[in-house]
Amino acid sequence: MLKIYEDGKLTSELKASNFLHVSVKVSIPIGQGLELETARPGRIVIVAGGTGLFPFSDLIDLLFKA
Repeated sequence: MLKIYEDGKLTSELKASNFLHVSVKVSIPIGQGLELETARPGRIVIVAGGTGLFPFSDLIDLLFKA
């Protein structure tokens, strides 16, 4: 579920990339987690089920600045 803001910067980017019409399969967490120091540029998906995005706001801000 995404919260859509008609004048939002991220919303317009998602619409332009047609990401709003994509389905993905989500499974249990695997791996060692996200290592920000060694993360390669590309797409990162953050799933915030039940907690909302606020707990991830600092992480999201950091990723957009990278």
